[in-house]
Amino acid sequence: MQRIYSIDYLRGLMALSVLFYHFDSWTVGVPDSSTIIGRLGIYAVSTFFIISGMSLYIAYRKTEWDRRSVAVFAAKRYIRLAPAFWVACIAAVIVLLITEPNYSVRWKQLIYNLSLLFGFFKPQAYITVGGWSIGNEVVFYALFPLILWSKPKRRLLITAAIMITFAVHTYYAFIMLNPEGEYTAQKWYTYIQPWNNVFLFISGIFIAWISMEAKLSQSKIYWLPIIGLMMAFCFYPANGNLINIMTGINRISFTAICIALCFCTFNLSISRISKVGSFLAVLGDMSYSIYMFHGVIAEITLKIIAPCFGIHSPADQLLLLNYIALPAILSLSFVFFFYVEKKAMRHSRKIDNHEYSKVQRADQR
Repeated sequence: MQRIYSIDYLRGLMALSVLFYHFDSWTVGVPDSSTIIGRLGIYAVSTFFIISGMSLYIAYRKTEWDRRSVAVFAAKRYIRLAPAFWVACIAAVIVLLITEPNYSVRWKQLIYNLSLLFGFFKPQAYITVGGWSIGNEVVFYALFPLILWSKPKRRLLITAAIMITFAVHTYYAFIMLNPEGEYTAQKWYTYIQPWNNVFLFISGIFIAWISMEAKLSQSKIYWLPIIGLMMAFCFYPANGNLINIMTGINRISFTAICIALCFCTFNLSISRISKVGSFLAVLGDMSYSIYMFHGVIAEITLKIIAPCFGIHSPADQLLLLNYIALPAILSLSFVFFFYVEKKAMRHSRKIDNHEYSKVQRADQR
């Protein structure tokens, strides 16, 4: 199957959405749940999880799962995630050592993060901004081969996974995350548990599976429902603290909108030919680096650069982020993707080639 550029476009736009949400939150204040930027701050990451499920299904739908292929899959995923995550974590620790006199390195927490395994036992132990979602992703990766391991039973496995994880998703929305009351750290720690978000990842697998199983042809007609879904996202009746759209029926409604939007985007006919398309495709390529680096660069800007120039007002700090931090984030992400991430991906492909050669030699014997 040829590359689906619409997914790249959506991934890049969601990365920028998280960036601008954090820029606002760290300066002029956390946006209200009635604002588009406030909603994107929550559901852009949810969309990342859906996209991840779609992308992995496309890449591994033909894989014959055994212990060797699972090990190769795990190695490739680690190589893909680790470089940017390591840089972001270590940079965040260095910034804390410079700006917080009483801060001391928590070596156990740092090891948890560098291993990328903290999502399994302590999701709230992340160091860098947005790191919790990478912890979630690693947990989802562990589940992925289990869902696809048997081609004859794939329909049953995916259907069962959708039903079970939706029940868990609903339980979190209505019970574990009480819609009543204010947003608290404890509610945030509950929200970032992998089991609260795994339905989104499974939904991505389901979208790709059903689209390819039904042999849906890509079409421009999906622009119409995409526009309708975007309007529903923007004008859905909700306001107040962000906890209002993270819980209850609002959580279910926004989740449904995001899933439907990803389904339409997956099946949308679009190309990279135009200049805008080329820019969005590159933005999609850089999205992981943007997501990983935006927090630490913003911290450097606000905690080190801003005081040096006597910039203290929230409005001026926001301008500094937009005119200094944003170009730095995009430039660093561009360089890191093309000179580090792409090399890591090429190295991971060698693992596949090595395994393929071993299988060929075994067959010849």
